[in-house]
Parts: sequence; C-alpha cells; structure tokens
Amino acid sequence: MSEFEVIEEFLSIQGEGSLVGTPAYFVRLARCNLRCPWCDTKYSWSPGLKVPVSEVAERALESGVGLIVLTGGEPLLWQLEIRSFLKELEEKGFKGLVQIETNGTIYPSALEGHEIWITVSPKVTCDYYINFPSTVRRILENFSGELKLVVRRTDLTCVKKFLEELGDVPRPVVLQPLDEGEGYASAARELVLEVLKDDYLKRRVRVVPQVHKLLQMP
Repeated sequence: MSEFEVIEEFLSIQGEGSLVGTPAYFVRLARCNLRCPWCDTKYSWSPGLKVPVSEVAERALESGVGLIVLTGGEPLLWQLEIRSFLKELEEKGFKGLVQIETNGTIYPSALEGHEIWITVSPKVTCDYYINFPSTVRRILENFSGELKLVVRRTDLTCVKKFLEELGDVPRPVVLQPLDEGEGYASAARELVLEVLKDDYLKRRVRVVPQVHKLLQMP
C-alpha cells in the first residue's frame, strides 16, 4: 500500500504565483532536502503521519475544488507516491488540476507524461543561493508550470544572476516578496518599486505577494 507522510491538509485559496486566488485543497508532505533559514514551514522538515495515498485522494476529492496542491517540505521526495496519487484521482474521475510546489533540486522523472502544473521555486536569495539551473530548465521545458522566486529587494542582483544562468524558458517568472515576519506589505511594495527601476526585470517578471497571508488565511 502506497503511503504519504503528511504534515497537514487544509482547504484555502492558492495565494501565490500564476494560480493566485484559486480555491484549492492543500496537502503538505513531510521532509525537505534543503534548510532555508527563512522558511515559513520549518515544521514540515520533520517526519509526518503515514497516511495511505488513497485516503488523501478521497479527502481531496471530497473538498469539491478543482485544484489540488502538493506542497512541503519537498514533495518530489515522494514522487513515486505522487504517481500513485495521480492514478487514484484519475480512476475516481477527477477533472481538475494537480499542482506541485518544488524547490527545483529534484527532477520528477516518475511523473513524466502526467498532466500536472509544477511551480519551481529555486532558492536564490543572496545569503542562501542553492539551485540547479539545468534541473530547473528541464522541469520547465517538460511540464506545464511556472518559476517562482521568493526574494527580498536586496536579492535582485542574485535573481538576475540566476535568470542569466537559466536562460530563456517559456514560462511565467513570479517574484514573491520574502516574508520575514514584519512589515510584509511594505516589503512587497519595496520589491515592486525596485523591479520597476530595472529595465531587464520589469520586462521579465511578475511580482505577486502572498495573498493568503494578507487575508490571514492558512
């Protein structure tokens, strides 16, 4: 029996990226292969509750939404289980979209051929610059999805360095203001103003704050 290690499941809206505002059922999977110092879900680094994939699929379907989001942690540590999850959803008649939020360090070879949306979020802050441009590029070329970079205003030189290393990819590039606990709206505004000063970035990126945090939702 295929099992996930689950940290939490909840119904909310997708507050980030190109699918912002979409009602979604979230499944947060356990464990991560990175240790970002500013991570806002460090509790997901720990082992989770072992739950049959079929039970998670049933609850996701019962939520009645058209978007199911697998997040973490790092969900692609569980890609074989995710493949079973997708099969369960298909067999039960799910016609919506499954989104996977990943840090872009692991290529999802087990998921090739599946219609999914992958949000790739490499770590490109200047104080924690860990990414694999070739892996990110390969994911974006082979799956539907987007590139999402969580950064501060002061990280934009490192963002540009990464985008130059990555090269052109036919996917949206979203900058998400980094939430360090104080003055999030102000930090988002500062990021927008800095992007608008930069001739390269203002043609290349979108800035999308975390709407669910502004609305004080999970």
